[in-house]
Amino acid sequence: MDYIKRGVDDIRLEQRAQAQRVDVLSERVTRVEESAKQAHKRIDRKEDNGGV
Repeated sequence: MDYIKRGVDDIRLEQRAQAQRVDVLSERVTRVEESAKQAHKRIDRKEDNGGV
């Protein structure tokens, strides 16, 4: 029984660590999306001004 309990505890710890990694990646994706949106706006303004 103790062996199974330790296994379950290990799985829970790994699950928490995985959830934290997903949260970090989610934040990074959000920042990248915001950055891309700003870059597209700058490109659009440049094109509207006859640049590019």
